[in-house]
Amino acid sequence: GIIVNNAGTGSTQVTATGKVRATTGTGIYAQNQIGAGDMAVSAQNVVGNNTGVFVRNNGTGLTTVTVSGSATGGANGNGVFALAGPTTTGGLTVNVSSASGGVHAIYAENKGGGATTVSASGSLTGQLNTSNGLYAIADTSSTSLTVSAADITVGRNGLYAENKGSGATNVSVTGAVQSGSTGIDVLNRNPSSTDLYVTATSVAAQGDNGIRARNFGAGELGVTATGAVSGNVYGINAQGGGGGQVRIT
Repeated sequence: GIIVNNAGTGSTQVTATGKVRATTGTGIYAQNQIGAGDMAVSAQNVVGNNTGVFVRNNGTGLTTVTVSGSATGGANGNGVFALAGPTTTGGLTVNVSSASGGVHAIYAENKGGGATTVSASGSLTGQLNTSNGLYAIADTSSTSLTVSAADITVGRNGLYAENKGSGATNVSVTGAVQSGSTGIDVLNRNPSSTDLYVTATSVAAQGDNGIRARNFGAGELGVTATGAVSGNVYGINAQGGGGGQVRIT
């Protein structure tokens, strides 16, 4: 595959215009050490025996990951793993067409400042009964969390989005979610966060909740489902703990 490690002070840019395949390890591994700047990785189709695309920015700038085709990891890895460290200030942006992995199809976490945006325009799939679809976490210094996805088919949790920072959380799923546990789980954890909105089309979950949305911030909680939503206990479980309006349509 491709391995890039920036221990200097400048920015890192990785571009792969053809197919990248690693029979052992990771397809693309890119890391900024402390003191480096921006991190940008762009690829088309990537296959890794462990993780397809692994990006960690421990520098100071923005972090961007783009996969225009598919990112595939192995049974013990992720399709895409993206982490913006606590010293970054420019936010985390992940744009993927389709992804598959044994642990997560996509795992994205912003421990630094700025906005967190994760988008998957194609299918997200898991390879095992314990596989998760899309996990997106915005930590305490981040300013907002925006997640969009299409079709998700996994053995465990379909989509999990957690905002520990400030600002609003918006989650939109335009396709069908089929999961062995919770379908869509969205949480505003920080009291300084604001609105939380979830929009979904079709959710079939074998766990307790088709959609679970919890807003412990100061804003409104809104859940919109345009198709059928099912879970073993709740189709839609909405909890507003911050005093804002709760709206389900």
